[in-house]
Amino acid sequence: MSLDDIDDSLKVIVVGDGNVGKTSMLRRYVKGTYTEQYKKTIGAEYLEKEVFVKDKNQSVTLMLWDTAGQEVFNALTSAYYRGAAAAVFAFSTIDRDSFMNVVKWRQKVEAQCGTSIVMIMVQTKFDLMSEAAVSKEEAEGLAAKMKIPFFRVSTKDDFNVTQLFDFIANECLRAGVSGDNGLQVIGGGAATSSKKDADKEDETKDKSDKKEKKDKKDKDEKKEDKEKDDKKDKDKSDKKDKDKSEKKDKKDKSEKEEEKDTKAKPISLKDGDKKKEKKEKKKSICSIL
Repeated sequence: MSLDDIDDSLKVIVVGDGNVGKTSMLRRYVKGTYTEQYKKTIGAEYLEKEVFVKDKNQSVTLMLWDTAGQEVFNALTSAYYRGAAAAVFAFSTIDRDSFMNVVKWRQKVEAQCGTSIVMIMVQTKFDLMSEAAVSKEEAEGLAAKMKIPFFRVSTKDDFNVTQLFDFIANECLRAGVSGDNGLQVIGGGAATSSKKDADKEDETKDKSDKKEKKDKKDKDEKKEDKEKDDKKDKDKSDKKDKDKSEKKDKKDKSEKEEEKDTKAKPISLKDGDKKKEKKEKKKSICSIL
C-alpha cells in the first residue's frame, strides 16, 4: 500500500509536567500567537496543521494533542496516548522537577503506545537560560541516554518551534510510523525502526570513533618516529661538529705550543759568526790600548 492510498494524518502528543509551556508552544506553531499568561490545560486540547515534507514531496496533517500535565488528570489523558505516531517529552528550562520527570513520561507513553513511535525530547523556555535549573550537559546527557533527538525551543522568541514539528513530520514519514491513525506501518519491520535506527547510529558512531582513534594512533606513531629520526640526525650532526671542533682546537693548541717553544729556544751562532765575533772583540781591545 502506498502513502497516497491512505489518510495522510499523524497524531502527535505533547506530554510533560504542568506549566512547562506545552500549550503555548502548540499555539505558536499552529496559530502564530503567544501569550505569557498561564492557563492550566484541563484534560486535553486538540489542534491540527498541514505540513509539506520536502524530502517526501508530500503533505501531511499533524493532529496535535496537548495533554494535561497534572497527575490528577492521568486517568483522563491515558486514552489520548493511544494511537500516537509521535510523542514530545517537554520540560522547562527553569523547572528542574519537570526535567527529572521526563523519564517517567516516556514510560507512560511506552506503556500505551509501545516503543516504535517517534519520540523527541524538548527543552522549552530556552530564552530563560540565564535562570536555568538544568545544565546543558545534563539535558544532552539524558537525550543521549534515551537515544532520542533533542530540541531546544523558545515559544516567546519563536525559536526552533516550526523546525521541531517539521522534523517530527519528516521522521514519521521516513520511518513509516503512524500508530493507529492515518499512515500505517509500511514494508514490515518498521515497527522497530526507531530502535534499529538508534542501533545503526550507535554502530556507525562506534566505527567512526574506532577509525578516528586508529588514525590518531597512526599519526602519533609517525610523528614519534619522525621525532626519533630527527633526533638521530641532529645527534649525528652535533657529534660531527663536535669532532671537527675538537680537531681544530687540538691543532690550534699544538701550533701555539710549537710557537712558544720556538720563541723560548736560544739562538746559536754558527762557527763563522763566532770567529768574526772574536776578531771584533780583539780589534776593539787593541784600539783601547
